Amino acid sequence: MVTVIASLVLSASFGPINQSFEPNKGTLYTVSPQAPIVAGGVLTLLDGKSNENKWISFEPMSAKAPKKVEISWKASIKEGGEGYCVLLSPAALEIKEANWDEPNLPGVLAIAFDVRNPRSSNYFNAEGNIYGRPEREVSIHWDGTEIANRLSPVEFRSDSLSNYELTIDYVTGGAEITLAINRTKVYDKFFLPEASPFPFKTAFAGRTSDSVTTLKLDDIKAKQSDLKKPFEKPTVVTAFDKVLNDGGHHRNTNEVEFPEMKGIGRVVMTLTLAPTPAGLDPWDRCAAIYLFDDKGERFELQRYITPYRRAYTWKTDVTDFLPLFKGKKKMEQFCETYSAGWLVSVTLSFYPGPSAATPIKIENLWCGSAELGNPKNPSEKFFVPKKIKPDSKGSAWRVRFSVTGHGQYPNTDNAGEFFALNRTLTVNGTEFVNQLWKDDNYLNPCRPQGGTWKFDRAGWAPGDVVTPWIVDISKLVLTGQPIDILYQIAPYKNEHVVEGDPARHWFESQIVTYRKR
Repeated sequence: MVTVIASLVLSASFGPINQSFEPNKGTLYTVSPQAPIVAGGVLTLLDGKSNENKWISFEPMSAKAPKKVEISWKASIKEGGEGYCVLLSPAALEIKEANWDEPNLPGVLAIAFDVRNPRSSNYFNAEGNIYGRPEREVSIHWDGTEIANRLSPVEFRSDSLSNYELTIDYVTGGAEITLAINRTKVYDKFFLPEASPFPFKTAFAGRTSDSVTTLKLDDIKAKQSDLKKPFEKPTVVTAFDKVLNDGGHHRNTNEVEFPEMKGIGRVVMTLTLAPTPAGLDPWDRCAAIYLFDDKGERFELQRYITPYRRAYTWKTDVTDFLPLFKGKKKMEQFCETYSAGWLVSVTLSFYPGPSAATPIKIENLWCGSAELGNPKNPSEKFFVPKKIKPDSKGSAWRVRFSVTGHGQYPNTDNAGEFFALNRTLTVNGTEFVNQLWKDDNYLNPCRPQGGTWKFDRAGWAPGDVVTPWIVDISKLVLTGQPIDILYQIAPYKNEHVVEGDPARHWFESQIVTYRKR
């Protein structure tokens, strides 16, 4: 028997969601005007027709904002287009038609599953998939903005039902998102800065266009634990407010006063590039935000690469630098551009609250530019082995590297911008190996852009902040014993060194000491 659902009465009581789509069983729900179909204990949300736009919505599980949300479901979606999402929508918000594969809706937190991103042969247009990678993308959206997008490591486009598990844990300064498909994690405690909890209703929504797919849902379960008391509001410090960064202004400095603060669990930096009266720089440029300590030593808080002719805003976690945010400090915004540029704003939000560990000390390791493959200037001269005396008050240690590759043809192999190289960190004899390469630039939320924004690169993307490689070395640190640290780059020989633009890695690194709370 096939049942076409017109509408179901809303549940009047709060509680977990448990819907298996068996007749007269499970949590009540409402559906879209284009009603989905229930047959054999499965809900068919999309049934392969063009221009479908459908959803199923459950009543709030609680009148309170959540501390933690856990949602599981089974879904089967085929290749085609466009996709679907699970969303946490404000309880009072009416759900209407939207692009559910890209659910950028104010006040809504959503995880989207996109099954259409066809290969493009045009290096400069808005389409990003020039490498023909699988069309199974999973993105995180918060308050009208796509925050992250990833190629799923596991195939979920199938006639068979896949198992999905989503956990949203609200923490100091934001939320941690964990999503697994068939027990393979796509996101693992991904930090979503400044995502605030709110009373919500759970919904699933999907759409097709001229490209179509089928989508079936089953065994939807959800529960939440309530937030017992609201998170405290942050102290916000403005470092730069719409300062001009153009051909005549490569560096902007400011003396920033940090008030005395206690119990800070998270520091979030908001970096905004806005248009200038003369427009925007059409090129991607290397840029960074620096802070100088009381001795004048410079620390890179955040590296970023500007977009091709586009404005944008990023929010990033800079809690590791908490020991430096005391008293009056010099800060610098750097970007070497030679045309119209940007109006740059930077704020730092200090969130009181618990954290797993509090940074109590940060020390620079290697900082600067390391040339690659030149026997006359070997990288070993730059990466002198380090011996660090651990702070006796520390209980955990991490090493962090912000590294990007630069230099192009005729440097051999288009190094260092377009050449992947392994690097090895050795700590007290234990090796950690990582490849400096970024192959998800075509999914950058700052899209589309001009230029070759979609190309894979050595650790960076146009229009993106640089994500550090972070290694936890706590288990290797022995009480009272020094920490021996060595960094090495895989062998490479540059047969055609370009004067002025050699193959090189722009390098900033630190060791951070933490005290567990």
